[in-house]
Amino acid sequence: MARGDEWSLAGQVAVFATMHGKERVIAPLLEGSLGRQAVEDNVARTGKAFIETDMRAHRNPTRMRVIRRAAVNLIRRYRSLCPACDHPGFWVTDRPLGLPCSWCGGPTNAVRADISSCEGCGHRVERPVAATTADPGLCNDCNPEMKKERRKVS
Repeated sequence: MARGDEWSLAGQVAVFATMHGKERVIAPLLEGSLGRQAVEDNVARTGKAFIETDMRAHRNPTRMRVIRRAAVNLIRRYRSLCPACDHPGFWVTDRPLGLPCSWCGGPTNAVRADISSCEGCGHRVERPVAATTADPGLCNDCNPEMKKERRKVS
Protein backbone atom coordinates (compact mmCIF):
# COMPACT_ATOMS: atom_id res chain seq x y z
CA MET A 1 0.00 0.00 0.00
CA ALA A 2 1.50 3.28 -1.04
CA ARG A 3 1.51 6.19 1.40
CA GLY A 4 -0.95 8.19 -0.69
CA ASP A 5 -3.51 5.38 -1.10
CA GLU A 6 -6.87 6.03 0.49
CA TRP A 7 -8.93 3.24 1.95
CA SER A 8 -12.27 3.04 3.67
CA LEU A 9 -14.24 0.28 5.32
CA ALA A 10 -17.54 1.88 4.27
CA GLY A 11 -19.39 1.06 7.47
CA GLN A 12 -18.01 -2.46 7.70
CA VAL A 13 -15.76 -3.65 10.47
CA ALA A 14 -12.66 -5.27 9.06
CA VAL A 15 -10.15 -7.63 10.54
CA PHE A 16 -6.48 -7.80 9.80
CA ALA A 17 -5.32 -11.41 9.46
CA THR A 18 -1.70 -12.45 9.65
CA MET A 19 0.23 -15.63 10.28
CA HIS A 20 2.15 -15.82 13.54
CA GLY A 21 4.14 -19.00 13.28
CA LYS A 22 1.54 -21.60 12.28
CA GLU A 23 -1.33 -19.71 13.91
CA ARG A 24 -3.61 -17.33 12.06
CA VAL A 25 -4.00 -14.20 14.14
CA ILE A 26 -7.05 -12.02 13.53
CA ALA A 27 -7.34 -8.57 15.03
CA PRO A 28 -9.90 -5.80 14.52
CA LEU A 29 -8.65 -3.23 12.05
CA LEU A 30 -9.34 0.37 12.90
CA GLU A 31 -10.01 2.80 10.10
CA GLY A 32 -7.46 5.57 9.96
CA SER A 33 -3.80 5.93 10.68
CA LEU A 34 -3.59 3.20 13.37
CA GLY A 35 -5.07 0.59 11.00
CA ARG A 36 -2.92 1.79 8.13
CA GLN A 37 0.21 1.54 10.28
CA ALA A 38 -0.63 -2.05 11.33
CA VAL A 39 -1.06 -3.09 7.70
CA GLU A 40 2.11 -1.32 6.57
CA ASP A 41 4.14 -2.87 9.41
CA ASN A 42 2.97 -6.35 8.48
CA VAL A 43 3.68 -5.80 4.78
CA ALA A 44 7.18 -4.58 5.64
CA ARG A 45 7.76 -7.60 7.87
CA THR A 46 6.15 -10.42 5.81
CA GLY A 47 5.56 -8.94 2.37
CA LYS A 48 1.77 -9.33 2.55
CA ALA A 49 -1.35 -8.49 4.52
CA PHE A 50 -4.84 -9.91 4.46
CA ILE A 51 -7.77 -7.63 5.15
CA GLU A 52 -11.27 -9.07 5.25
CA THR A 53 -14.67 -8.04 6.57
CA ASP A 54 -15.55 -9.23 10.05
CA MET A 55 -18.45 -11.61 9.44
CA ARG A 56 -19.39 -12.01 13.10
CA ALA A 57 -23.04 -11.00 13.45
CA HIS A 58 -22.46 -8.25 15.99
CA ARG A 59 -19.82 -6.56 13.81
CA ASN A 60 -21.40 -6.85 10.33
CA PRO A 61 -24.19 -4.41 9.35
CA THR A 62 -25.51 -6.66 6.59
CA ARG A 63 -25.90 -9.62 8.94
CA MET A 64 -27.44 -7.36 11.59
CA ARG A 65 -30.17 -6.32 9.11
CA VAL A 66 -30.92 -9.95 8.22
CA ILE A 67 -31.11 -10.93 11.90
CA ARG A 68 -33.41 -7.99 12.58
CA ARG A 69 -35.75 -9.04 9.73
CA ALA A 70 -35.78 -12.61 11.09
CA ALA A 71 -36.65 -11.35 14.59
CA VAL A 72 -39.49 -9.16 13.26
CA ASN A 73 -40.78 -12.11 11.22
CA LEU A 74 -40.71 -14.32 14.33
CA ILE A 75 -42.68 -11.73 16.32
CA ARG A 76 -45.27 -11.44 13.53
CA ARG A 77 -45.63 -15.20 13.46
CA TYR A 78 -46.11 -15.37 17.22
CA ARG A 79 -48.77 -12.62 17.08
CA SER A 80 -50.66 -14.38 14.28
CA LEU A 81 -53.38 -16.37 16.05
CA CYS A 82 -55.32 -19.32 14.65
CA PRO A 83 -58.92 -18.30 13.89
CA ALA A 84 -60.14 -21.68 15.18
CA CYS A 85 -58.24 -22.13 18.47
CA ASP A 86 -56.30 -18.86 19.11
CA HIS A 87 -53.00 -20.76 19.16
CA PRO A 88 -50.09 -18.49 18.16
CA GLY A 89 -48.20 -19.26 14.96
CA PHE A 90 -51.00 -19.44 12.38
CA TRP A 91 -48.72 -18.87 9.41
CA VAL A 92 -48.16 -19.57 5.73
CA THR A 93 -46.82 -23.12 5.58
CA ASP A 94 -47.21 -23.89 1.89
CA ARG A 95 -47.30 -22.03 -1.42
CA PRO A 96 -48.52 -24.47 -4.06
CA LEU A 97 -47.66 -23.72 -7.66
CA GLY A 98 -50.00 -23.93 -10.63
CA LEU A 99 -51.50 -20.51 -11.32
CA PRO A 100 -53.09 -20.84 -14.80
CA CYS A 101 -51.17 -19.51 -17.80
CA SER A 102 -52.73 -16.42 -19.41
CA TRP A 103 -52.21 -17.93 -22.90
CA CYS A 104 -53.03 -21.63 -22.68
CA GLY A 105 -54.69 -21.95 -19.26
CA GLY A 106 -52.35 -24.73 -18.19
CA PRO A 107 -50.56 -24.81 -14.84
CA THR A 108 -47.43 -22.69 -14.48
CA ASN A 109 -44.56 -22.43 -12.02
CA ALA A 110 -46.24 -19.40 -10.41
CA VAL A 111 -47.68 -19.57 -6.89
CA ARG A 112 -51.46 -20.02 -6.99
CA ALA A 113 -52.24 -19.73 -3.25
CA ASP A 114 -50.88 -19.22 0.25
CA ILE A 115 -51.88 -21.95 2.68
CA SER A 116 -51.78 -20.99 6.35
CA SER A 117 -52.03 -23.68 9.00
CA CYS A 118 -52.09 -24.04 12.76
CA GLU A 119 -49.58 -26.22 14.55
CA GLY A 120 -51.99 -26.55 17.48
CA CYS A 121 -55.24 -27.79 15.94
CA GLY A 122 -54.31 -28.39 12.29
CA HIS A 123 -56.77 -25.77 10.96
CA ARG A 124 -55.88 -24.72 7.39
CA VAL A 125 -56.92 -21.76 5.25
CA GLU A 126 -56.08 -21.46 1.56
CA ARG A 127 -55.93 -17.92 0.22
CA PRO A 128 -55.62 -17.53 -3.56
CA VAL A 129 -53.07 -15.01 -4.78
CA ALA A 130 -54.35 -11.71 -6.20
CA ALA A 131 -53.42 -12.57 -9.79
CA THR A 132 -55.83 -14.80 -11.72
CA THR A 133 -53.37 -15.81 -14.44
CA ALA A 134 -49.62 -16.04 -14.77
CA ASP A 135 -47.14 -14.76 -17.32
CA PRO A 136 -46.62 -17.29 -20.15
CA GLY A 137 -42.91 -17.07 -19.44
CA LEU A 138 -43.58 -19.24 -16.37
CA CYS A 139 -45.44 -21.89 -18.37
CA ASN A 140 -43.62 -25.07 -19.40
CA ASP A 141 -45.90 -25.46 -22.45
CA CYS A 142 -45.79 -21.87 -23.75
CA ASN A 143 -42.13 -21.28 -22.91
CA PRO A 144 -40.03 -24.27 -23.96
CA GLU A 145 -36.96 -22.61 -22.50
CA MET A 146 -38.50 -22.84 -19.03
CA LYS A 147 -36.11 -24.79 -16.87
CA LYS A 148 -37.47 -28.18 -15.85
CA GLU A 149 -35.49 -28.01 -12.60
CA ARG A 150 -37.98 -25.59 -11.04
CA ARG A 151 -40.38 -26.99 -8.49
CA LYS A 152 -42.97 -29.29 -10.03
CA VAL A 153 -46.55 -28.08 -10.16
CA SER A 154 -48.63 -29.82 -7.49
